[in-house]
Amino acid sequence: MLNLRNIKTISIIGGGTAGWFAALTMRRLFPSSVDIQVIESPNIGVLGVGEGGLLNLIQTLNKLGIPTSEFMRETGASLKWGFCYEGGRTGQRDDEFYHLFINPELSPFNYEYRGFYPIISSLISQNIPLANVVKGFNAIVNQVSQKEAIDHLVATSGVFTSLHFDSDKVASFLCQKTTERGVKHLQMKVQDIFLMNTDLRNKLKRKKAY
Repeated sequence: MLNLRNIKTISIIGGGTAGWFAALTMRRLFPSSVDIQVIESPNIGVLGVGEGGLLNLIQTLNKLGIPTSEFMRETGASLKWGFCYEGGRTGQRDDEFYHLFINPELSPFNYEYRGFYPIISSLISQNIPLANVVKGFNAIVNQVSQKEAIDHLVATSGVFTSLHFDSDKVASFLCQKTTERGVKHLQMKVQDIFLMNTDLRNKLKRKKAY
């Protein structure tokens, strides 16, 4: 079993969204006596992928004490309610399939009777897309403004939301937030990683003691 009681330093290799979120989480979990550092190569830029968060993004921001409004403002983020696939069945632009992020607490599909979901079955039998009965669907189809979307989400929406953002701005924003909390940012390239077993580590400790 991994013993973290005597840990002195935590090193995270690589920045970006994953690296900085990991550093923020470690800083929240460990006391200030533990040094946390992010090692990032200045020659490797932020990859232009992953420009949308998972469904736990806003919950994660809340746990880390980062206001969603500040995150959205500083990263140019917008609400993300799901995906729309155009032309998936017929190739026509007006053929749209919606894969939405459903709020399970407000979902109309939760009703179960003896292991059977009548609402889902009735919609399928009538060839009605499931997304059509989700609260908030009309707002998505009509492409309402961000302000209207936020108002709608707070009031009645049956969808979960994540955020779509500029990954470069997110990395810069999280780097700032992380270093403000005492995490060290080291810009260098990692050449090699050596793994030591317990016996070797104990030998090195004994040598230092002499």
